[in-house]
Amino acid sequence: MWLLVAAGVGFVACRGGDSEGFETADLPADSLTVEGFSGYTSWMRQGDKVVVYTLPGDTNFSVYRLPEFAPLYDFAVEPREPGSLFYAAGLFPDGVQDSVLYVFSLQERFLSRVLLGEDTARVEERFPGAPKIVYVNGTVLADTLVLAGTMNFLEKSHSITLLDPRGWDTLQSLNSKTILDERFNAVNYPFFAFSRGRLVLAYKHYKRLEYYALSPEGRLDFVRAVGKDYDRKDVARMKEKRTPMDGPVDVAWGENHLYLLENAVNERGELLASRVEVFDWEGNGLYRLRLERPAVKILVDEAGERLYAIRPALDSSRVYRYDLGRFAR
Repeated sequence: MWLLVAAGVGFVACRGGDSEGFETADLPADSLTVEGFSGYTSWMRQGDKVVVYTLPGDTNFSVYRLPEFAPLYDFAVEPREPGSLFYAAGLFPDGVQDSVLYVFSLQERFLSRVLLGEDTARVEERFPGAPKIVYVNGTVLADTLVLAGTMNFLEKSHSITLLDPRGWDTLQSLNSKTILDERFNAVNYPFFAFSRGRLVLAYKHYKRLEYYALSPEGRLDFVRAVGKDYDRKDVARMKEKRTPMDGPVDVAWGENHLYLLENAVNERGELLASRVEVFDWEGNGLYRLRLERPAVKILVDEAGERLYAIRPALDSSRVYRYDLGRFAR
């Protein structure tokens, strides 16, 4: 969260620079009504297309073209057990090819490589036999490198591992700063952002950005960290003391920048306002952009210089579009 605002108390938006060196600005919204968005679960931009995963059914995925969110086609990922519905554990972006998306099946435990065409999608390859653990999120760094955030309920642990999907061998483990609480919920898990050999782990609850570089040998080398300095024991202590959470609620990225969505809430946890913090891939804070409409999910298309935001619990068919202009360059 960005800050806690007492009920009935607002804040003043400003233009120019703030005390931390961020340039600040307000972004007006352009509203789009999108067909077939009901049942939204998650979304991912690949190139000029957006793939939306909806609740289980015969076809789980809808593809739209930016910038108007024009519907293109729906598709399903097979195989599945007879009479069963498909449940995806997540959409894993391809960090190299814009026309490729990876889908992980929660039940059958396979990873599918999906080629996004202009009028249809095709599964090009499947990697079966993934370990039987809970997959929180992931991203594909190369054809044979998958970075996955996973939870093991038996060990009550969270791991960040670099895997080879051809046999699901563990190639490298990163230091996770995520814990599981007494109800086995992940506390402070990281979002993954990857572009041009650069990886950022953006922790959700207590703001910390960790920057890594992918070496030619396929290893992730730590570069620097921005934000709070802590370990898992510190996370447990902060949770116990109810330390205010200041991390992002969602993260988007492009070749130029990293975009962190932060929300202001009141004492009852009601969403009041949203802003986006923009960082470069070296860890420098650049902009704080206040959105006209509160949001819980964002996408960024740097080529089109636009940001897209939604709040599905309030209106599942409306997408708010923002002109980023120079803030995307």
